[in-house]
Amino acid sequence: MDHWLQYHNSHDLGFPTKPSGRYGIFWHKNVTIAKGSTIWLVASERAKPRYRYYLVESFVASAVSEGEAQGSRGSWFGKTIRLDTLDWFPEFFKYMGSFGRGLSPLPPQWVRRLESILPGKVATSLQLPSPARPTSPSSGPSPDWGAMGSLEAERVVATRTEQRAIRQFLLKGKSTGLCVICGSSFPPELLVASHIKPRALCTDAEKRDVENNTALMCTLGCDALFERGFIGVHAGKVIAGPTVSALKVVRSAVARLIGLPCPVYSPRSAKYFRYRVEHPDQ
Repeated sequence: MDHWLQYHNSHDLGFPTKPSGRYGIFWHKNVTIAKGSTIWLVASERAKPRYRYYLVESFVASAVSEGEAQGSRGSWFGKTIRLDTLDWFPEFFKYMGSFGRGLSPLPPQWVRRLESILPGKVATSLQLPSPARPTSPSSGPSPDWGAMGSLEAERVVATRTEQRAIRQFLLKGKSTGLCVICGSSFPPELLVASHIKPRALCTDAEKRDVENNTALMCTLGCDALFERGFIGVHAGKVIAGPTVSALKVVRSAVARLIGLPCPVYSPRSAKYFRYRVEHPDQ
C-alpha cells in the first residue's frame, strides 16, 4: 500500500474541519495515486515564535480521480496530535521540503514515525510508494489568471484548478518542453510544472503570477534538486543551493548544473528564485 502526505495551508484557508461524511483531498500537481493508498493530512497554525503543525487526519483512498481522492475509512485527530514538539520533526520537515511540494510520497521510515504517535493503529503497510506519473497537458488558449476565480477549495491544501492551465501556458501547445535548469528538451510526461516559490507559501497574487513564478523542470533530477534546495538560481545562472549532501553522487549532479543559464530568470522572476535560496527551511 502506498502512503502520501498532503499539507493544508490553514493561514489562507482556516484550519480543517472534521468531515461530516467522506474524507477527501484535492491536489494541483501532476500526480496519480492508486486506490487503497493511505493519505496523511498535516495542517499548520499561526503561533509565535513558530508555527504549530498537527497531524489532522489519515484515511484510505477508496475513490480516486484526476487530482482528487476520497475515502470513508479513516481517523480524524484535529489538534490532538502536535508534530512540531517531537524531536524528529525538524528532520521530517526538511525531508518533506517544508511541506511546500504539495501531495508527496511518504517513505516507510516516516510512516512508521507517524504510526508510532497515533492513539490507535491506522495503517501498517510499509511498501515504498509508486513513482508519480505526470499527465499530459491540454491544448487551447492561455487563460486569464486574474479572472480564474478562487484557486483554493474549502478545506484542502491546493486544488488542481490552475494546474492544467499552467502546463498549457508553459508548453504553449508544443510536444516537448525545455527544462529551465539543465536546458534539455523533454516530453511533457518528464516535466514538472510548478511554482518557483513554494505554492503553499505564495499569496494569491503570487499564485496568479504564472508568467514569472512558474517553470518547467525535468523529473530526471533537476526538479528534485531544486525543490530540496540542492541548487538555486541567481543572476540568471544555476548556483549551488543551501542544502548540501554528503553523498558524492548528489554533489556530482549539482556540480554538472552549476553555471548553466536559466532562460526564465528575469527581474520579475528574480524575487521568487531569491526566496527559494534565502528560505531553505520553508
